Amino acid sequence: MAGRSRRKINVNSSVPESAKYLTSCYCRKCMQNRRSADFYDAADKLLDSNSKMSICRYCINDVFESYFVKDNNLNNAIYQTCKIINVRYDANAVETTQKHLDSVNSKGKAINQVFGVYLSKLKLSNFGQIDIENVDFTFSEPIRYDAPGIDPEIYGDDTVEELEKFWGKGFTPDQYQFLENKMDEYKKTHRSDTAAEVSLLRQICFTELDIREARNPDGGGSVGNHIKLLQDLMKTANIDPVKAAVANSGKSQDTFSSFVKIIEENEPADYYKDKELFKDFDNVSFYFD
Repeated sequence: MAGRSRRKINVNSSVPESAKYLTSCYCRKCMQNRRSADFYDAADKLLDSNSKMSICRYCINDVFESYFVKDNNLNNAIYQTCKIINVRYDANAVETTQKHLDSVNSKGKAINQVFGVYLSKLKLSNFGQIDIENVDFTFSEPIRYDAPGIDPEIYGDDTVEELEKFWGKGFTPDQYQFLENKMDEYKKTHRSDTAAEVSLLRQICFTELDIREARNPDGGGSVGNHIKLLQDLMKTANIDPVKAAVANSGKSQDTFSSFVKIIEENEPADYYKDKELFKDFDNVSFYFD
């Protein structure tokens, strides 16, 4: 699913000094040079190092309009646009955007760039956080299901079809939410470039869901087999925490044995009774002579 493969990054990396004096930017969608004021502030500052999005606000709002015209659903249009341009989706910001639009419309006025309103509400909804400078505004799968049943009228037919196609049918909204969040977490830190890698991550998410359900008060099941299966899947997917800890420490689990193995596979072992036998195995002594 789109958006899962993105890693979580510090979106407020220091902005280069040259970016502070930026007067124009290039839009990769309409392929025009425009004023820097025609671009929204970047969410992914690791990629957009000039502190501006790489798509101008006119093109972004065109993307939003294309989704909104399709099903007249503000929530889904904002969600789909956020996925495409890698901006955080926030249900509270969507709600305040809808209220703002209703208020403006009641006065007989219209807003042309609705997604710009959403971005302003997104910042306001996170303004109360202690460390606002380090809030991650890049896209991740949101918690969108807070009511029984996945209602296509609320979330859009595409969202429901996408979930059922990827995870299968028969899960509750809460279970879909859990699976989506888990997959998003794994894809931010582990490879998911091939179908096999995605399939293994999906099975890991299913197993974690089984463990959670078994540990619920009403579950009453044993988690021993599930945990054993989870460990085996993680080893197969090469995301075993033990291996990760070793890799992060810069050490190897079998340092000496691996060294010996490399020597045995690439060089002959030393024959202790006849030191001259392999003295010049690579036949380089004549160069020195």
